[in-house]
Amino acid sequence: MLLITYTLAGAGLLAVVVFPAAVNDSEGGIEIIDYQATLSLNGTLRERFVYKITADNRYRMLYRSWEAPVVAGDFGSPNIQVLRIMAPLQGIYTYTKDYSGTVHLDPEDETVHRDVMILAELNEVGVFKPDYFNPGIYAVEYVFAVHPPIECDDELCHLNLRLASSHMAYAKVTITIKDRDKIAAFYPHPPTLTGKEFGEDIVINGSSTENQLIEVELLLRKDAISGMSGFRSHVEDVKGKTERANLLYSLPFHLAEFMRHVTYLVVSVTPLAFLYIYRRYGVEKFFDVPRYLSFVPYRRKPWIVNMIFSGDVADFDQNGFYATILDLHARGKIKIDVRDPSKGKESGLSIRVIDPAGGEDDYERRVIRFFADDAGGVFDTDNVNDLLERAKTMTSAPPELTRMKYGLDSLVSYRNEKVVSTFAVSGRGRIAKLLPIPAALLFVSIILMALNPDVFKLAVGATVLSIVGIIQVCIGITFPSTLFGRWNKDYYREKQEWDSFRNMLSDLAQLKRYAPEDLSIWGEWLIYGTALGVGDKVAEAMKQLHINMPELETLATVPAIVRPVIFTPIRTHSTSSSTSGFGGGGFGGGGGFGGGGGGAR
Repeated sequence: MLLITYTLAGAGLLAVVVFPAAVNDSEGGIEIIDYQATLSLNGTLRERFVYKITADNRYRMLYRSWEAPVVAGDFGSPNIQVLRIMAPLQGIYTYTKDYSGTVHLDPEDETVHRDVMILAELNEVGVFKPDYFNPGIYAVEYVFAVHPPIECDDELCHLNLRLASSHMAYAKVTITIKDRDKIAAFYPHPPTLTGKEFGEDIVINGSSTENQLIEVELLLRKDAISGMSGFRSHVEDVKGKTERANLLYSLPFHLAEFMRHVTYLVVSVTPLAFLYIYRRYGVEKFFDVPRYLSFVPYRRKPWIVNMIFSGDVADFDQNGFYATILDLHARGKIKIDVRDPSKGKESGLSIRVIDPAGGEDDYERRVIRFFADDAGGVFDTDNVNDLLERAKTMTSAPPELTRMKYGLDSLVSYRNEKVVSTFAVSGRGRIAKLLPIPAALLFVSIILMALNPDVFKLAVGATVLSIVGIIQVCIGITFPSTLFGRWNKDYYREKQEWDSFRNMLSDLAQLKRYAPEDLSIWGEWLIYGTALGVGDKVAEAMKQLHINMPELETLATVPAIVRPVIFTPIRTHSTSSSTSGFGGGGFGGGGGFGGGGGGAR
């Protein structure tokens, strides 16, 4: 179990590491492997996009779009002015399609001008190669004059520049801001970008998934913007508004980052928690029990043997029902008659109640009551099969059949917590107490991703690992309940003895050591072997040893005949019927001026 849960944890951690790379991977034969931006406080913005193209004859436009007006001259509101476009190769056209839809092309060409007019969006600049780019590495550079909105009070000024919002993934991001001494504070968006001071510059590094916000928000000294042609407005408490907005914006990111580390810890510690619970509650006292045991360890009811000692504690199945039928027949409480199959039909049997008050415990009384009342006093498999066939021609199952199937289902899925608690204490509850931890982490991660798509890259890791944690706990719950619990008194020794007895009944060589003439032993073995799930092994040994006792042959055929009756689903005739199906200049992340980003078509 530890191996399974640790392997699962490793797979989850690997998925979290690989997923971001998969998100940033080349999509459609092209990717931006490097994005560089340099901002001077005089308003000059230099950008460099490095494209890696692997698809042949697919792309002919590499562009940079803006969500702010792109202009060629003076403009009466915040805008982006294009100063220069540097193409990666000679003979490639550079273009600008401004806010009004006017296309500026260099060099001019009527056909290319028409193509750009059709293909390019408003507020877009880029390069155009009519005969498509060949696979390779291409660097496109731009120089802009940024005329942003600027908010100032009596002490500081505020600039929020959005460099990207709708764009391809950037494998690497480097943003350099000049004149560090004029900057009072800087806030990269998202906060997963890391900023450091180098000499006279501030350098921000990181990467970006597709359409992820990239902004730089600055608090500037008032003399810093003297050379910037922006659009100023007076706003009180610029510093306070900026700090509060960034605190609120960064909280989901910090929470997602914290949760990612917590989920790392959870999936790593969960297997150790299993080990601790096992050592604390599940270790049993050692008993020296032989591998094979030829006698029935204890004279218990067959259904109890099935429920407690056949598999996991409390896992009762149809074998307990079969064994109880055989035991009641052997004790004369019911009478089983097996009929030879008529032509074209399978073998059948009838069960008649001899002693309606013969049940010695709750389960035996339920079995006898079913055969005496629910089945009309005589349970006949031929009658049940006839009802199943009739149901196929009816729109709803006959009430008698439904009642009979319900009764059988309750008998093969019987539970008795009082009996179970006498023998063992389940440990599943202890494991289940671990489930709320990854479940809560998963819930919060999903809420974070739903409310703030910008934290997706961080929160998806916590989401994946939370699911891994839930699966780990579920795996622990599926293991035997006594693994993390404990057998009462010396019942663990009895469990081992029943296992040894089953080993003997499952081994034909061991069974052949006993005399076929001792029919009472074989009858007892058949009943308890059925309860332990190896009744077919005992029946096969009886055939090979030529044990001639009609009563035993009758008992041996009961499970094979009753099993199809229990598990055949009720099918009815269905009739067709109709059905119906059920901006710019703001404070904090996302409030910056600019937007857009790098793309290709």
